[in-house]
Amino acid sequence: NKIWYHWMAWGFGHLYHNAKAIDVTGEGRNHKMNPEEVLRAVQAVLPKPVQKKARSAASLLSNPYEVKGVFVFLSIGDKIVETRGLSPHFKHLVIALRNWDRTVSASLNRKYPVMILHDGWVNHYDLADRVRKAAGASKVLFRFMDVKPSEAMKNHPERFVPQDCLEAFDSYRDMNRIFVRLMFEENSPLREFDYWMRIDTDIEFDSGLQFDPFLMMKAGKFVFGYNVCSRHGGCQQGFPEFALEYARNNNIQMTTQHAEKYITQDAMFYGNIGIGDVKFFTSGPVLRYMRAIDDDGGLYRQRWGDQHIYHSVIMLFADANRTIAIHKMIDAKHKGTQLVGKACDFFGNEKDNGFPYIQKYAELGMLITDFQGFKVLEEYGDADKIIARHLEIQDIVED
Repeated sequence: NKIWYHWMAWGFGHLYHNAKAIDVTGEGRNHKMNPEEVLRAVQAVLPKPVQKKARSAASLLSNPYEVKGVFVFLSIGDKIVETRGLSPHFKHLVIALRNWDRTVSASLNRKYPVMILHDGWVNHYDLADRVRKAAGASKVLFRFMDVKPSEAMKNHPERFVPQDCLEAFDSYRDMNRIFVRLMFEENSPLREFDYWMRIDTDIEFDSGLQFDPFLMMKAGKFVFGYNVCSRHGGCQQGFPEFALEYARNNNIQMTTQHAEKYITQDAMFYGNIGIGDVKFFTSGPVLRYMRAIDDDGGLYRQRWGDQHIYHSVIMLFADANRTIAIHKMIDAKHKGTQLVGKACDFFGNEKDNGFPYIQKYAELGMLITDFQGFKVLEEYGDADKIIARHLEIQDIVED
């Protein structure tokens, strides 16, 4: 077939330039055909292409085996423009993207884009081109994050003056604000997608993923996937009290056993790798909570971290059963040190933190085709049944 098509291609070119040897018009051998006549003549002998039935927009939206996922990197501040990209943060971004493309993105056939959240540096010099080059064959999206002062900052500036964890620069506190509120606001570019996977620029993967993180989240009905669960009380002064008072004032009934203990004892999801459900985090109840945190000023005053805040979001608005630990399926380093993950002790043992679920997915190798991967997860069982401690889990109430 290849030889036949090559021959036809050569013949078409020859006819196009010397169209007077074949009488295809019925007007005699000396009639010179114009290009349109040549094209019709060649098309008459070519095999008719098979027409694929177009899929409607509705069918695409309703297909349960498709998911809109996006990887997210954040790079702001650090005088990126002033140094023309020579700042440490920008260098780390370039290195991290190159590593991500060759490991994670390649293992997923580069079917998901990467979104770079920035504060405007992308419009200067050749910085955007350098980022695209680092990402290789993966698709790159640039999205602006506006960290301008909120109304609360303008009206109550005293609440936002740093008092604790002073070693953290302003750009670090801005970063926390993006991850806590701005990334989920009504104008957030994240709303174009179903799930996001955040990767910090100081993470280096030693190998690709053995699972599709976004299909896993959808099939299991999870709202958050994490790599490390830990307890850390630094830079958290006043936050546990804020979270519990918010729950009381808004009549929020927490369903996870010992939920208040987790909040008061500074439980957190380590933030450098995490997977989230966009619909859940942008829902009315969650977004109002995030806005209240931002308006309080604790992100700047005490440098409250997104790690503890995300954990509290699950305790207040979802349930431990809606999370999944992926630490056994991630092979990565953090600042050159092997990243050793740990599941939360929500249920007292490892098997109740989702590992059998994701392990089954990986063992069967259902990565290449979304259809197969999704069906395996469905047939293996609903994630809420596999790791359930509570018989009935109620989703957050949409407003």
